[in-house]
Amino acid sequence: MDYMNVEHSENEGQKTDFREIATKIWVYTKKTMKWASISFVGFVIISFLIVVSLKWVNPSITAFTLQEDWKELGVERYSLKENW
Repeated sequence: MDYMNVEHSENEGQKTDFREIATKIWVYTKKTMKWASISFVGFVIISFLIVVSLKWVNPSITAFTLQEDWKELGVERYSLKENW
């Protein structure tokens, strides 16, 4: 039985049109790609805004300050700002 030739099919109503399936798959692929693109661009913009905001906002904790020896915190702490 030839599935591609619909005219010779006895069960024409039950046959699935391959073009219809391909069209539906293409529509879902386009929607998925659209949302993936929007999500990626949103992630890049949010990441950029976070990095740029650190120019004006002083972070309370950084990786450098987390590496301090916590036992010595009672001792005199060093200053990250140097006065020349």
